[in-house]
Amino acid sequence: MMLLDESEGVKLKNIKDGETVYQVSASTNTEHAGQDYVTVTVQGLCKLTEAVVEQTWPVRDNTFRCLILLSPGLNTIDLVHPSGPPLQISLTYIPLQQIPPLHLAILIAKDSPLLIDCPPHHGAGIASAHGDLNAAVAKFRMTALMMQALLAEDMRAEGLGRRSFRLEEEWVRDTLTRDALRSESLASTVKVHIVRTEATVAEIRSHELDSKDSDESQIDKEEKLYGIFLKALENYGGPFVPKTNPLVAGLVLDTHYSTEKHEVLGDSSDVWHDQSNIKLAMIGSQLTYAWPRFLEEIPSCLLDRRSPGNSVFTKDGKCKSMGLACATGQHELLHALGHALGAYHTCQAENDTMPEDWARNFVAKQSDSGKETEDFVVIDEESKYGKYFDNKDLMYLHLAPHFRLPGETQLPEDAINADPSISVTTNDNTELILEISSAAGISYVSFNDTVGRKFPSTEFETNIRYTLTDLEDTFTDVKGCSKISVCSLNGKTTSIDDVWSLFESRSAVQVPGSDLVLRKHCVSVWPGNAPKHPEQTWTWAVMLKRKNHNGEIIQATSVESRVGCVLDGAIVNFEDGSSVPCGPRWNHDGSRHSYSNLQTRILIIAPDAHLVKVELRNSNGRCIGLRFTSSDGTTGGVLNDGYGETQTLVADAGQEIVGLHGVSGWSPNFTPPMRFGVITAPKGQVVPDQAYAMEELLNTDGKTKSRPSPGVEASWDTYEENENGPRQR
Repeated sequence: MMLLDESEGVKLKNIKDGETVYQVSASTNTEHAGQDYVTVTVQGLCKLTEAVVEQTWPVRDNTFRCLILLSPGLNTIDLVHPSGPPLQISLTYIPLQQIPPLHLAILIAKDSPLLIDCPPHHGAGIASAHGDLNAAVAKFRMTALMMQALLAEDMRAEGLGRRSFRLEEEWVRDTLTRDALRSESLASTVKVHIVRTEATVAEIRSHELDSKDSDESQIDKEEKLYGIFLKALENYGGPFVPKTNPLVAGLVLDTHYSTEKHEVLGDSSDVWHDQSNIKLAMIGSQLTYAWPRFLEEIPSCLLDRRSPGNSVFTKDGKCKSMGLACATGQHELLHALGHALGAYHTCQAENDTMPEDWARNFVAKQSDSGKETEDFVVIDEESKYGKYFDNKDLMYLHLAPHFRLPGETQLPEDAINADPSISVTTNDNTELILEISSAAGISYVSFNDTVGRKFPSTEFETNIRYTLTDLEDTFTDVKGCSKISVCSLNGKTTSIDDVWSLFESRSAVQVPGSDLVLRKHCVSVWPGNAPKHPEQTWTWAVMLKRKNHNGEIIQATSVESRVGCVLDGAIVNFEDGSSVPCGPRWNHDGSRHSYSNLQTRILIIAPDAHLVKVELRNSNGRCIGLRFTSSDGTTGGVLNDGYGETQTLVADAGQEIVGLHGVSGWSPNFTPPMRFGVITAPKGQVVPDQAYAMEELLNTDGKTKSRPSPGVEASWDTYEENENGPRQR
């Protein structure tokens, strides 16, 4: 957009003098006093071969928008308003030939009449002006350039840099401006492939080929219109080699609106996002009649308030004017293209009112209906509806190779598709901190749905940390709403409704006499059965190494998962034959607590291996499964697959699991685990001997009262820990 002032003339809002751009089309926004027009003239660097493009754009309430076409190299642009001083700016256009392009292809039946639907009053009564193959090619080119400029402006507005897809070009007759079309001059312009198929017009328009009217499970894709288009592209060859994964915008020329059946024949809006095949965004040509053929027609087509009539498709009467028909058709093509590129279904294109807002991207005034008596709606920066694509879609798209800018490197596939993470860790002072990370880069962090920190794409961070003090200052009401969300630069988001719950599940243990800090992380595995009184719980911890009666460090050789109808607990066995339960050691009467043997599974831990993952399965508020995984890939346990959700515990980056901990119920009737977690230490760092005598790292009395004299003399394990360490019984 550009802004204008009667005394100062044109003011640029979205583009800078001397800027370098990488798209042949650019959308500009300006401001000026007056209610008439602004003349825009573009002169390429090579004045002998590049024509001077001059066009007028409408002005309304000090605002006007225009689309400019650039030539490679330096472009001089003059903007002149009748009542103000002119403005001259320079833009340098550098084509990015190294990035994959968007290919344009028109599918034609073998017996095609080479015509598209067109109302009789369009084109001053000359049917071929807007209704033949040449017109379709010119309209397709112009629409692709409009989409390119729109996406580049949306990317810029989102802080992602002015970037868009590149269009494949060829040296042919130029149709992008009226003067070029009249002179039949040659130029490097957008290439449109004419792809013929062996299918006939009748076959293309057959209802059986339309995925909307057929059962996909009964008809193979190759037999449908989409399959016909794909096969025609593969037979065409050239850039449409499936293994190169080309991106194609396709137009079906022989689509036809039947006035008898009141429906479109041969239309399909399928898109296929397959990384091993052609990515095709396809629409029918039923609304192409309203598209502009060249630059000078853009305002007139978008602002055309004439009724399309009854002989052409109007989308059940929603296209009340030719302008809305133009907007609807172009909107559907960009919508399909976004999905072909892998954009999520969060884009503004899902909004039914989007076609009515389409013209606002290119002109400063718009007619929202076909009524001749209705005033134009003024479109300024404040009334603009917003970006066409949702910001998450834009962030995902900007990482695609088609949108890469010079100097940028392609992220690994796992980083592009990875979700951002929110976790609690510790700093060097053992203080708990909230860590937000994303391999793709962090776009913004929001607190209670209000963006707190936003990063431009050129200065993004992959890791952010907040201390408890930082969070308490952010969430002034600690007991109130404390939602935190993070969006990464791939458009993926992660949210935590209650950030304080993360800290409740995390803690840190400083080992006395050393700088080692152990981390404890747990998950709630039976939230619906939490005891009402603290004396009904048993707090436990079991390290995977321990001291024997000689003071020697011995290691765990196996871990048992004890599951009955629900999870009962786990048992850790050591190389000297001793065992320590992950749960209560004795019952209320002092007798040895027993664990279910119904579904006992054992993970053998090899001497050179260690525990790397713990999985717990919940269903209907109950924990029904537990499985352990060793670093050598072996697993042991039972998850009861088929229903419920799995929670996974792994060590943070740079950490390894050295123990287990949790809280179990301890009542006379039932003692399932309430919380189950892991203890981790920095990789490669030796846990000092004194750690194995720390109360918080042992399973002693579960923080219950002293053990009653057992009715039956029994004890868990050969060794029983006390404040002086383990002693033999």
